[in-house]
Amino acid sequence: MDFQIDRSDMSTARVVESAVAPLAEGETRLAVQAFAVTSNTITYGVVGDRFGYWDVFPVRPTDPGDGERGWGRLPAWGVAEVVESRSELVPLGMRVHGLVPMSSEVVLVPGKVGRSGFSDVANHRGGLAPLYNRYRTLAVTEEPLPTIDEMRRMVHEPLFVTSLLIDDLLSGYPALDHVVLSSASSKTAIGTAHLVRARGGPGLVGLTSPGHRTFVENLGLYDRVLTYDGLEGLPTGTAAYVDIAGSAPTRAGVHGHYLDRLRLSLLVGQTHRDQGSEASGQRLPGPRPTVFFAPSHLAERSVAVGRAPFDAEVAAAWESYVEVVDDWIRYEHAVGASALEAAYRALLDNRADPCVATTRAL
Repeated sequence: MDFQIDRSDMSTARVVESAVAPLAEGETRLAVQAFAVTSNTITYGVVGDRFGYWDVFPVRPTDPGDGERGWGRLPAWGVAEVVESRSELVPLGMRVHGLVPMSSEVVLVPGKVGRSGFSDVANHRGGLAPLYNRYRTLAVTEEPLPTIDEMRRMVHEPLFVTSLLIDDLLSGYPALDHVVLSSASSKTAIGTAHLVRARGGPGLVGLTSPGHRTFVENLGLYDRVLTYDGLEGLPTGTAAYVDIAGSAPTRAGVHGHYLDRLRLSLLVGQTHRDQGSEASGQRLPGPRPTVFFAPSHLAERSVAVGRAPFDAEVAAAWESYVEVVDDWIRYEHAVGASALEAAYRALLDNRADPCVATTRAL
């Protein structure tokens, strides 16, 4: 069973029963036990053609009606268990964490096996950053699946690594007075704000929708919280803009306020899919907005400090972050097509409750 989305109109989605094809030599079939449904899901779809996210799990030729539209399967971070294998590299019953489709199963080609897991070496994924092809082994447990720790990791961990890399970049601008973050209720923004505050960094300004303003204020992370129609309340001084919403009008407003006092403008996400990632061809004052691609920065950081020290840094920061996050978030897991579609549409329409972390399974 697959949750498929019209690549040209993400508001059009369907659930289809797909034929179970026999495995080829070297392939492994995994049952998808759960996956996180977050704003990251929407970003993957909006920028999917530029960054190859639609190609991670292509719609299979055996799926019904593929010729009618350009249907696609979006990747999500999830957990899965090996249920059938024609690969000697992975045993039946192995459980892993990594990218999965929003489907009931996934077929991978395991390779580059190590103590911590394996990579999918399927030909169509050869152009992806290694981060997206890696599957980390999980402990076999008697607890109900997914466990709370697994839900935390599905929902937060990939985004938190992005936050850590953003904060590392921001720390190279010591003269900043403020860091302004759009989509301030998003997990990437919250993680970044937590890390900036933890190191005693610049003042933090969160931009959010009116419906999320109280939630963002109650986090206690931001020195000032503004709605998108209140940019005249931006503080003076020098600033960096971390754009997770991807709204061209908001970006133009921030640039117009700070002018040459804006030292850095990062394009991180696009949770506002209907407002365009480009500024309508307009040349904005201040620095040129730069796309922040986390896998590239991860590779650079790993080389600069060494992978083992970097992993230790992530682990230490993660433990501190989880303590903070668990104070305000509730984890919710549900199975079935209707629950998945409801969660997806709530994100698409910016109606998702930021206090609820959602995982789903088909």
